[in-house]
Formats: sequence, C-alpha cells, structure tokens
Amino acid sequence: MTGSRQWRWAAVALVVFLSAVCLRRAATQSIVSAEWDLHSRAIGLAAPPSHGGLAAPAAAVVSAVAGVSEFSLRLPDVVGGILFFTGLFLLGRLAFGDSPWLPLTVALGGLNPFALDVCSMAAGRGLGLGCWTLAAYLTARWVADGRPIPSLAGALLGLAAAADPQQCFGVAALEIGLLVCLFATKGRGGIRIAMAEIAPLCLISWVIPALGYWVHPPFAFSDRTAARFLDGLKALATASALHVPSSTGFWPRLGWLSIAATVAGLCAAALLSSGRERRLAMLFSVAGAAAGVLIWAVPRVGRDRWFGAEGLAFTLPLMSLGGALLARRIHAKAGAVVALGVVAAFAWRFQTHAYYGYEAQAATRDVITRLEARERSQPKARLLVSAPSSRSPEIDVYRKLRGINWLAQAPDNSLECAADFYYLPVARFARMESLGLRVIADDGRAGTVLAEMGTAARARVGVLRELGFADEPQCNAGVMAEARWVDSNLYGSARYYLRDIDDRMLPDRWRWTYERPAFLLHQTRREGVRFRMDFLIHGLYFRDKLPVELEVRVNGREIGRRRYTSLEQQSFDAAVPAEALREDGVALVETSIDRYYVAPEDRQKLGYLFIRGGFVD
Repeated sequence: MTGSRQWRWAAVALVVFLSAVCLRRAATQSIVSAEWDLHSRAIGLAAPPSHGGLAAPAAAVVSAVAGVSEFSLRLPDVVGGILFFTGLFLLGRLAFGDSPWLPLTVALGGLNPFALDVCSMAAGRGLGLGCWTLAAYLTARWVADGRPIPSLAGALLGLAAAADPQQCFGVAALEIGLLVCLFATKGRGGIRIAMAEIAPLCLISWVIPALGYWVHPPFAFSDRTAARFLDGLKALATASALHVPSSTGFWPRLGWLSIAATVAGLCAAALLSSGRERRLAMLFSVAGAAAGVLIWAVPRVGRDRWFGAEGLAFTLPLMSLGGALLARRIHAKAGAVVALGVVAAFAWRFQTHAYYGYEAQAATRDVITRLEARERSQPKARLLVSAPSSRSPEIDVYRKLRGINWLAQAPDNSLECAADFYYLPVARFARMESLGLRVIADDGRAGTVLAEMGTAARARVGVLRELGFADEPQCNAGVMAEARWVDSNLYGSARYYLRDIDDRMLPDRWRWTYERPAFLLHQTRREGVRFRMDFLIHGLYFRDKLPVELEVRVNGREIGRRRYTSLEQQSFDAAVPAEALREDGVALVETSIDRYYVAPEDRQKLGYLFIRGGFVD
C-alpha cells in the first residue's frame, strides 16, 4: 500500500469510527432538554413550540417503521453526522489530496465535541450540518475545478435550512462566498454565470425550506398559522438566530472570536497560496465573513439573539479546512504540530456519556432503567420518585416512551418528603442524610444520586409504627435523627418534627404546633431522665381560652399533664420512667392540648408555639 493510499484509508477509518460513535451515542445517551420538543411530539405529549425542522417528519417516518425510541428519533441526525464526516473527507481530499492533511482535516472537524453532539442529538442540527457540508463540497469543487452542479448543491442547501433554521445563515453565507469567488475569477463573465448557474442554486435552496416551513412552521413562527406560502418565506427570514458555544460546554462563549479566527486564517491562506487552493480559501473566507455580518445584522432588524450550545455549526467545516490550509501554508511542520495539538485537545475531551452543557441530565436514562428493573422484581401499583421539576420533561418523555404508568414524581416543594426513590443533585442529597437513604447509583459526571430509604431507616419507621405513629413523617423530618434535645432557633431543627409542627428548614424562634404534634428524639433506657419543654401560649389567640391543659407522652406512655392559666412563655418538666424508654434510643414524643385556636381562613387548628425541648438528666 502506497503512502498516499495509507492516508486516504486512515481518513476513511476515522469517518467510520466517528460514525460508529454517533450511532452508539444515539442508542445509549439519555434524552436531554434540547430533544424534548421532538421526542414529545413523536410520542404524543404536549410540547413547546417546535423549531419546525426537517428532523421532526424524518424522525416520524423512521419511528413508524422501527418503533419510537431514543435511537429512532435521533437517527436522522446521525445520518446527518455521517454526511458531515463524509463531507469533511471530500473537502479535505479536494484541498490536499491523499496526504497526511486529509485525516487531519477530518479529525479537526469530526472530533470537535460540538460536532459529535449535534450529530447524535435529535434536534435537527446534525442533519442540517451534514447537508450543508456536502453542499459546501460541491460548491468548493465548483470554484476549484469549474464543475458546477447547481441543482444538487441547491437542494442540499435547501435541506440544510429545512432541517435546522439556524442553517439559514450558512446557506446565505455560502452563496455569497460563491458569488464573490466567481466574480473574482471569471471577471465580466461572472454576471452571466450568476444568472445561468447561481440563480437556480439560490432558487432551489430557498424554495425547499420555505415550502417546509409553510407546512410545519419553525420555532420563531410557530405561534401563527402558516396560511400562505409567503408565511413560509417570512419564517425563513426571521427564524434563524445566533447560537454561540455555551460557557458550560467545551469552549466559553467565543462565537464571534471563532468566526473572526476562521475568517482571518482563511484570508491568510488565500494570500499565501495560489491556484485552486487560493480559490478554496477565498470561498470559505468570504463565506465566514458573510456569516459574521449576517449574525451581527439579524438581531438589529427586530430579532432577538437566541444563545445555545450548538451555535455556529455551519462554521465547523470552515474551521477545519481553514485551519488545515493555514497551518500547512505558513509552515507545514509547525502547522501540523499546532493542528495535532487541537486534535489532542478534542480527543482529551472525547466521551460518550453526556452531551456538553447537558451533563446534569445524563443519568436519567439509567435511573429509569433501574426503576423499571425494581418494579419488575417488586411490582407496585405506584412508585413515587422525588426529583426536581427540572427533570420532569425527561421523566415524562421516558414515562410515555416506555409505557411507565406506575411512576409518579413528587413536586418541588416536597422533595424531602417520604418517597420510594430519590433522584437528586448531589448538593441537595447531602442535606438529606438524616433520612437514612441508601445510594443505589452515584453518577459523578452528572452530579446526581439515585437513592432509596436504607435498611436502618426502614427499621426506624417500623419502630415508629409499633409505637403508634401510623402517619408518614412530614417533609424535612429525619427518621434517623438522634439528638436528645431540639431548639427551634437552630438550623436543622425541622428534622426532629415528625407530625403537625411547622417544618420549615430555616431556623425560627417559635414554631407553631397543630392538632397532634409529634417529635422524634433519641434517649436510651436509664433512670433519672427528665423531659423538659419551653413553649408559648399565644396572647392574642388564647386570651379567652384559658386554662389550657397540656399532655405529654413518650413512646405512647403518658409522663405528665399540666394546666396553664396564664399566657405567653411557659415550661413543662416531668420525670420519664425508665420503662417508657427503649434500649435502641427511639423516643417518640407526642403532645396534645384540650383547646385550640381555629384559623378562620383555612380552619387550621393552632396549638402552642414550640421553642425548645428534649431529655435532660
């Protein structure tokens, strides 16, 4: 095998590898928010306005044949990814032939983390990128060798814009670059060429998405009815907006700098080279500059910028080819070292676990799979999972996608209530240690934990039921709480309030008690223990209800009654018989009074205001 063929086959192998990576990611990665729209529509859930891309009907066709799944819904964008890698290969071969710069060009574009994301994520951007890159190759061959295929190039550009409205920038930019290059190389004959060849390309490239948007309006136009074909044209003119790399992804927000660097590099390559290489550099430098101007101008004519992590996708081939052209032209060896450094940085960030910017959502698929396995082994009519509302769209999609009608999700204001499972961010989970949870899965890259009540906590709940506490502990209550004294003025006191006590997490001087207050404290069996409590009888609400009698029970056994004939701050103090205590230290303290204040607005019974209390020697 000759050296040139080795480089060609190395590039082919890289295309195959990248395609396989996208296929694997499409089959294994969790659904993320960027895909909720398309997934929701495919499985019949209510969805927010769609971007209206070609990926939606394409995914519907695939799903009708192969069934609805994450993979079938992502397959159109995976196909787009394969087209993108193939287009990079063709562009590299056109510019460099079968040289070491061919696989380097494919690596510079294909290993980019954003490229790998959009080429396996069901959002239409992979399909748009693939069609645009093939159109860019046909256009580059037109400029380099004078072999125009305007109909095919126009159709691919039209499909790119139809798949992803963001590609409207790329379509216009490439057509401007082509026009400038033909005028620069053909002189006066450029006008005839524009009329005979560029006009059909432009017509086809804009009619296809306009027709598509007429049938299925894009996100920027989805709040109206596309009653006329002109509506599609208007949508086409207004739907595109600037996407720049997110600060949570691989790069910070350097969208403008990326465009500027790409254009500068291509311009330098054009000045330093000649022949077809110069024409290629000119084409893409003009296209990159046109993209920058369009991105700058569109928000200034009434359109808001819409920032996202997938931005400037159509510039990825420009960056790849421009970087290779410049590196080789300035100094081949030094340029190769720099280019290989960029590829090494991409390879270092290579992973198949999550999409960049959506790492926190990467564990949902695994969580759902584990819950399905648990439900099959221990069937229940209803499983309650405590998860933040930010996870709701994903969970809803999986619930519908897999027919999981036994799974319910707790609302945000009750994440620390009793549940079968807890799917929480690590920071939130750390606050719940007193619930005695057992970790089932800890996804460090997603920063989430899946847990359930541990063996010791279940045993503690069983003890409480033996002692007569038949209710579920209220939110914030910690069934593993092991303090013998609680002060409402201290943070974390709510974990000792099992029932009918104001359970806000933040400290407060006084806590309202309601009809049947219950505390969970810890006191082992021994002689000489006393229970003491400071509380307050509200002067306004109870001034006509005196006297008030208070009863206190420990583990179901009454330890004392007291009558109070005055308002405001009071105390209770009584000896606790050793037989009322347990060897394991579980101490269920319950109180009741014979009179309550009934709030007129909600009929809530209000008792005393708890200040502090517990066991003392």
